Amino acid sequence: MKKLLALMLCLALVLSLAACAKKTETETPPEEETTEPVRICNLINGTLGDLSFFDSAKAGMDMITAEYGDKVQIDTVEMTYDTTKWEPSLLDACEEGYDVVICGTWQMTEYVQKIADQYPDITFLMYDTSVDWTAGEFKNVHCIEYKQNEGSYLVGVLAASMSKTGKLGFVGGVDNDVIKDFLVGYVEGAKSVNPDIKISVSYVGSFNDSATGKDIALSQFAQGVDVNYGVAGQAGLGMFEAAVEKGGKEAGLICIGVDSDQGMLFMDKGETAKAEITATSMMKRVDLSLFAAVKAYMDGTLTYGETDRVGMAEGCVGLADNELYTTIVPEEIRTKVAETSAKFQSGEITCGTAFGMSIEDYNAMVDSVAIK
Repeated sequence: MKKLLALMLCLALVLSLAACAKKTETETPPEEETTEPVRICNLINGTLGDLSFFDSAKAGMDMITAEYGDKVQIDTVEMTYDTTKWEPSLLDACEEGYDVVICGTWQMTEYVQKIADQYPDITFLMYDTSVDWTAGEFKNVHCIEYKQNEGSYLVGVLAASMSKTGKLGFVGGVDNDVIKDFLVGYVEGAKSVNPDIKISVSYVGSFNDSATGKDIALSQFAQGVDVNYGVAGQAGLGMFEAAVEKGGKEAGLICIGVDSDQGMLFMDKGETAKAEITATSMMKRVDLSLFAAVKAYMDGTLTYGETDRVGMAEGCVGLADNELYTTIVPEEIRTKVAETSAKFQSGEITCGTAFGMSIEDYNAMVDSVAIK
């Protein structure tokens, strides 16, 4: 009897230990799966610090980091303006295992067209340009273009309304379709206010030669230009320097920036003399468009093999509305600009574009407003 009782106790102990072991095994939490961050490379075919185009792209990266935190790893690579570095840098990014490679401007189009199909697992985001969709499969490419002509139409309305001399300036970077598109909208907007408006149009020949940008602007101010529009990236900073040198606010000179909110950036840098002549900037929201594209990638909704054109309706072009704008620009002119913007968004008015415009028509447009 005692042996039977002992045997039963041993059996109960074994069963109890087995149950505890099973319970302990069940209650052990599973190890958390580690997810690698999405690696993004933002290639800048220039340098940061332009207070304009490339700085806006970098701002977009900052927005993405703020939204996704450690779910993304973003590297911004300044390739400088040395064109011999651009293709090798793009190849390096592809070989280094990035999930998304971002680059912009027409100057990078040829390289992406050449490389993208060789790296089908990488998503290529191009901005301010588009590949030739007939030149490859490009099933991993998404392009973004901007309706800068719409925002520049508003600049034209503002500039012509503000000018006391009836003479405006335009300092372009490179004579290409994108910069011409700015000019087309600018001319049409200005003519809608003053059909006899005159505009001095000049191109720097680069986006980084601020010294030449300054020389061009000095010449334009000497012609009687009192409102100038710089669409030249870093080279356009020379326009602001020229305006300050020619008397700035006291001389009644006004500048209009581009891409980023240049007036407020001048304020942040303590460059008050430049800030107080910057009525507004034509905001080409590279930052917002890149943020939206990467968000779509993260959500799995990004479309490939097409070009997305964004403008006023998408909130990607328009004028910077800040304390400088409300101080420098009279209320009746701000109201006129707001009404024009609303008409664009409703489709009541449209404007021409440089894309598809013949060289003859372009030259005729420039000649129609030339200061002679």
